[in-house]
Amino acid sequence: MPTHFESGLDAPLPSPVLTAIKTLQLAGFEAFLVGGCVRDKILGRPFHDFDVTTNAHPEQVIALFEHTIPTGIKHGTVTSVIEKIPIEITTYRIDVGYSDGRHPDQIRFTPNIVEDLARRDFTINAMAFDPIHGQLIDPFDGQGDLKRKIVKTVGNANARFGEDGLRPMRAVRFAAVLGFEIEQETQDAIPQTLEIFRKIASERIRVELVKILQCERAAKGIADLKSTGLLSVFLNEIAKLSESEWARTLDELSACPKGLCPRLAILLSGQKSNGEAILKRLHFSNSEIRQTVHLLSLRDDHPDALNDAFLLRKFVAKVGRESWADFVEWRLCSEEKALWKQVVKRVEDEKILEGPLTVQELPIDGQAVMQALHLPPSRKIGEILEKLLHASWQSPNALDRQALLDRLKTL
Repeated sequence: MPTHFESGLDAPLPSPVLTAIKTLQLAGFEAFLVGGCVRDKILGRPFHDFDVTTNAHPEQVIALFEHTIPTGIKHGTVTSVIEKIPIEITTYRIDVGYSDGRHPDQIRFTPNIVEDLARRDFTINAMAFDPIHGQLIDPFDGQGDLKRKIVKTVGNANARFGEDGLRPMRAVRFAAVLGFEIEQETQDAIPQTLEIFRKIASERIRVELVKILQCERAAKGIADLKSTGLLSVFLNEIAKLSESEWARTLDELSACPKGLCPRLAILLSGQKSNGEAILKRLHFSNSEIRQTVHLLSLRDDHPDALNDAFLLRKFVAKVGRESWADFVEWRLCSEEKALWKQVVKRVEDEKILEGPLTVQELPIDGQAVMQALHLPPSRKIGEILEKLLHASWQSPNALDRQALLDRLKTL
């Protein structure tokens, strides 16, 4: 039943959202914001995605708006483009059957908003808000669960998770991102429905894992994935860590800022040899795989000497300029953080990142070397450039082009 919107938060909504809802209501239809944007509005969190639900059928929605795209019309969703902003508008519906453990086999339109909300995953996502009249539809006490800080399924947890195998991992993600706990019956249902979770594509699991790893409470999310059995399904290598290794992983995740690759390196720190295979299995991007595998390859590396600027430059060059920030973020969370604080300070004091770390960063190139020494193209040119680079590390104050050309005569 409609209730007053009790949050007291009057965060303004974009005009295209209000236009979409007003257009539907002026045509005699119901229209509400629904799902995550309502939840986040109540919590006072930033919200960016606006989903509108209505009792108007897709063809009626298309007739009302000038620019529409039938993005998910077989499931009742039409995207209306208003002031260049896409707004998804979905007809109230009931889902029937989930034979693939992810998507409904059939949908039926319904004129009843409560029946539409009843098909949703969690009570905190099963609320609809009418910003024109200031009314909240909250049949499953989502507001109460927000106040209690719990993630709870709409209705029977086993039934909800049996419909869509990704929902258990979403429960873990919401709990981690929002700083909530998973309600006990909801949590108890997760191990009982792991076979449905096994049907979920690796790409979808990766999306949820990334959201968990990039949130402030990543350690809680990863711990919940393990305790519920979800982690053993897609990252059994990590789920099998010893108690001490597991405790260290969680401690480092808690200490690490939100960078994805450093947190992946922490999660996979004991998987130096097969980290790449794991990341490919989960369909991470090539750049994410390359960066994380590079970090893992450096796990046991240390500068040969902190007080030798040349050796320190050599070490930083091995890490790479593009990887240095991620590498430092990762190592400052390790048990050797005191050592790495010293390394960072020495790198800053010596201004190592201000000078060239590769031959490509030198102010002269192979063409200049060939002209200066009257040499033809050969492997020797690369060797000379490498010597020039090392020479620049020994004399970082003599790095202009002419100084390096003069240095060629002494090589």
